[in-house]
Amino acid sequence: MLPRPLMETITNRFGNQGGLFSRFNLSLLVFCLALLTGCKPAGPRAVLQGKRLIERGKYAQAVERLTTATTLLVTNAQAWNYLGLAWHYAGKGAEAEKAYRRALALDQDLSEAHYNLGCLLLEGNRHEAAKTEFTAYTLRRGTSLDGLLRLGTAQLRSGISARRSNVQLAGRELSAAEKSFQDALRLGPQNPEAINGLGLVRLERGRASEAAQYFNSALKQQPGYGPALLNLAIVSHQYLKDRSVALQKYREYLALKPPPDNQEAVRSVAHQLELELEPPARPAAATIPAPVNTNASAPKAASTDLNVARPSVAPKPEPVVAVPKAVAAASPPKPEPLLPPAPSPNVEVVKVAPEPVFKPAQDVVATPRPTKAPTSEPLTSAFLAPPRVAESPVPSQPAPGRYAYKSPAKPASGNRAEAERLFAQGAQAQQAHRVAEAIQGYRAATRLDPSYFDANYNLGLAATEAGDLPAALSAYEHALAIRPDSLDARYNFALVLKQANFLADAANELEKLLANYPNESRAHLALGNLCAQQLHEPAKARQHYLKALETDPKNPQAGAIRFWLTQNPQ
Repeated sequence: MLPRPLMETITNRFGNQGGLFSRFNLSLLVFCLALLTGCKPAGPRAVLQGKRLIERGKYAQAVERLTTATTLLVTNAQAWNYLGLAWHYAGKGAEAEKAYRRALALDQDLSEAHYNLGCLLLEGNRHEAAKTEFTAYTLRRGTSLDGLLRLGTAQLRSGISARRSNVQLAGRELSAAEKSFQDALRLGPQNPEAINGLGLVRLERGRASEAAQYFNSALKQQPGYGPALLNLAIVSHQYLKDRSVALQKYREYLALKPPPDNQEAVRSVAHQLELELEPPARPAAATIPAPVNTNASAPKAASTDLNVARPSVAPKPEPVVAVPKAVAAASPPKPEPLLPPAPSPNVEVVKVAPEPVFKPAQDVVATPRPTKAPTSEPLTSAFLAPPRVAESPVPSQPAPGRYAYKSPAKPASGNRAEAERLFAQGAQAQQAHRVAEAIQGYRAATRLDPSYFDANYNLGLAATEAGDLPAALSAYEHALAIRPDSLDARYNFALVLKQANFLADAANELEKLLANYPNESRAHLALGNLCAQQLHEPAKARQHYLKALETDPKNPQAGAIRFWLTQNPQ
């Protein structure tokens, strides 16, 4: 789809101002009159010919005609915008960007050029720059559904990119994306892309169940909507551990017409699930997947944002966001789904599904107390960055990439009765998804009674849920100062260290845990993943993967672990 008629754009933007025309506006008026009278000078005629060639998909010829047009109409912003569009469709991003920026230099209010440039930047994963252009577009076209969808997509991807290096920035971007998708939904109450975007925001906040509800809602509005269908399959598989639903959705995705570009990668994932749900009647050893032929060529992935999938192993999901492959000037095209990647022969390690981060404090023995927040799927209604936990002085500077341990001493007891009252308020707020209020309640309880393990532990849960990793790490350190042998506090502490990219420290904490609990399968799996995927210690990873299989033979990731073991022999 192409821009609105060129005449309309010019008359709306360059009308008579106070009865006087500048030389520039007068030339545009002559251009308009030429079109109306049928007398088409060479420049306007070249623009119209280029436009028609774009409509017919003849992009190289369109570039030639529009290059002529911009030579004759050097100061005409729309001509440059059309030239950018032709280059864009032709797959020449650098030339397209130059043309779009030239159009905006001539007319900063040319909304179509802002939109087109934003789509080009988004396709190149330049999220921050894309946000700038879509913001400029939506400020001028506040009722544009597609503009809000593209802005939300850029904000979402920016939040995903920032989640490791700047947690607070990531939270702000996710909140901004949520608002953009909600604004889009007000304009199009049944728009599946807006609903899918809200599901992705929920997933990034660790709320997998809510994300699945949004993906289901998007499919109710548009059955067969590819991004939501694939997202629902991935979330059911990797997060909710509902393999039957996941297999059904993978099959529905593979049945789409036209078939998805990455159907072979998705088919291999579905096949692995089929083997897990209905294993063949033969010895267990025969079910181990055969090694991958590393010399086989692999198709290109449709998206660079997603992790790589290996045959027979489910890919670790990243958001599937609909982004246009080609861009129109005024009426944006319908989005194309970005799909998970195809198999790659260059990946050394198979990624098994992520370990659960949040576990109940099963080792806590205390008087009955309010139920804690959900454990495997922390819930929040919106991202709120709570105040930081008061931290003790750092005893020494850590090595680069290492965590600065606070090493707090075991605290003295305080006012436990009042602390329990505040703790109950915090737990109630967390159950109602008011995370900031929950954090305040837990923090107040720890101030009144620093020795209150439950308050410190739940503060770690809530801070992680809110994305404040430094506060979570500090809370877990204080909890461990009270109960050094707490299995769940140390396990969560290790996984938050991993999330914060303190990999060596995360491995050390898991080793401490296993020294006290040698048969804790989830710790063996977590440490095996660390050694295999980040620390590049395959021999050590093998030991822990074998121990994970020994202690939990029916682990949902048993097939993936065995596959890794066949790929990494001693």
